[in-house]
Amino acid sequence: NYNFDNGKKSKFNASYTYNQTDLNLDEYSFRQTFLLDTSFFNNDTLNRGEYRNNHILNGRLEQNLDSNNVLIVKANARLSNQDAGSSQSQFFSNSLEKANNRLSTDNDSNRDTWALTSSLIFRHRFKKKGRSFAFSAAFNQNQNDLDERFTTINRFFTANTFTDQIRQLNRDNNGSDEVKSSILYTDALSKKWFWETFYNFSQSTSQNQRRVSDPELNDQLIENLSLFSDNKLVYNRLGSGIRYSHEGVNLSI
Repeated sequence: NYNFDNGKKSKFNASYTYNQTDLNLDEYSFRQTFLLDTSFFNNDTLNRGEYRNNHILNGRLEQNLDSNNVLIVKANARLSNQDAGSSQSQFFSNSLEKANNRLSTDNDSNRDTWALTSSLIFRHRFKKKGRSFAFSAAFNQNQNDLDERFTTINRFFTANTFTDQIRQLNRDNNGSDEVKSSILYTDALSKKWFWETFYNFSQSTSQNQRRVSDPELNDQLIENLSLFSDNKLVYNRLGSGIRYSHEGVNLSI
């Protein structure tokens, strides 16, 4: 953490945080399932690992330009990474412990994400008491990239077709941006009554891409499982009103 305050003009503070998690799991189980006329056994082996880390940075600056003007800037950033993998083997046998099939799954994923939120606020007080002007703007951005690889192999020891294999590769790229601002002008009609005029603007966009492909067919796209979309939303608002304020009571018309 870092803090700076010179008393009147400037105030600044910043902080940085880092955290890390590393998880490893080994699990073994043996299970017998009973049916009406027979039973079967299942030997299950599971190995799982996951690693993640986060970087977080925060900052704020407040600057008194003079006795009537104040500028405030804030920003927060986050960067994350996650690697995960799991491997599972299930060996099935009948009541005589004769091998029936082995089901093996291997799943791996890697995720990279980052996010930024920022804002700027400017306030101006006029010489007339109760008259003020305020402007604010913000920019927010998020990005999420994910790669996943799934492999499943089912080996049958007694069937004619002894092996079934399924492999799938997923790639997700999702992002969003947002820009917004507002303007507020306030003028005092009396000690208790104020006239306010405002304008608000916001624009947000998002992109979603989920590409699912088959590694066995040169990463050919599987259209039924894939998704691609783009969205954009624009918002404008203009208004004016009268506000009553006295001894903690605020009423707006």
